Amino acid sequence: MGQSEPPQESAIQPRQAGPVRRSAAWLFSQQHFHFKVLSGTAAGVSVIVLLAGIFLYVTLRNHQQEMLRAHTVEVIRVSSFVENDIAALETAHRGLLLTANPDYVTSFNRRRETIRKNIDHLTGLILNNPKQRKRVMKVQEVVQNWIDNVAVPILRSIQDEERIVLNRRMLEQEWATQSSQMLDFLPKLERSVLEMQKEKRGYLLTGDQHFIEAYQRAVTDFYTYNGYLSILVANSPGQAELLAEIRANIERWINTCSAPELAAKRDGKDATALGLSETGENLMNDIRQSL
Repeated sequence: MGQSEPPQESAIQPRQAGPVRRSAAWLFSQQHFHFKVLSGTAAGVSVIVLLAGIFLYVTLRNHQQEMLRAHTVEVIRVSSFVENDIAALETAHRGLLLTANPDYVTSFNRRRETIRKNIDHLTGLILNNPKQRKRVMKVQEVVQNWIDNVAVPILRSIQDEERIVLNRRMLEQEWATQSSQMLDFLPKLERSVLEMQKEKRGYLLTGDQHFIEAYQRAVTDFYTYNGYLSILVANSPGQAELLAEIRANIERWINTCSAPELAAKRDGKDATALGLSETGENLMNDIRQSL
């Protein structure tokens, strides 16, 4: 027999397993069990940390967007306040020019203070934005220049004119009141002088004590009315001098004529013997003519 040929493989060898099968077989095998558990735990923790980071990022982003939106709304709101205040300030200024009503001065000053506060607030909101801050500073400069160089000088001139008019009216009213009071006191002053002379004559003729009492009341009334009139004419040197002269003549009449005659009558003497009657009459006539 010839040399025999090598025997052919009677069975086909099994195909090698794919990567997924090999991975699954390795994963579920008992080989390296603790390492597989630790790796799975680490993977889970990593997924949880990743999700937490994503959620935190989204939350922070939403918070920043909300803060940015609130800041924008606040800037717009305060800017609107400043704009309204400027319009109100101009309205108050125009109203004062047209009507000279002092209520507009109060409104103007209040609006000026409000503008200052709102511009300061707006400046604080845009500190981190140099461009916007520069614009706000420009607005503040323009408004302040207008207030200082246009509005305030006009307002002060109007106020000064109003003070002058008011002072003039008050002086006129005061003078009218003083004139009315003078017209009321002058007849009383003249009547008190006549009463002094009349009561003195009554006492000299009758010796009745009631005439003395009436005479003293008349003297008191004269000094009272003379004092009131002196106050009323304090700013009028001519009239004050005239009142002082009348008082000096009355006192001279009392001291040189009336008092000696009354004393003589009281002592039971003849008052006519003093010869003061004519002197007293002449002095009284001069006093009445000066009233």
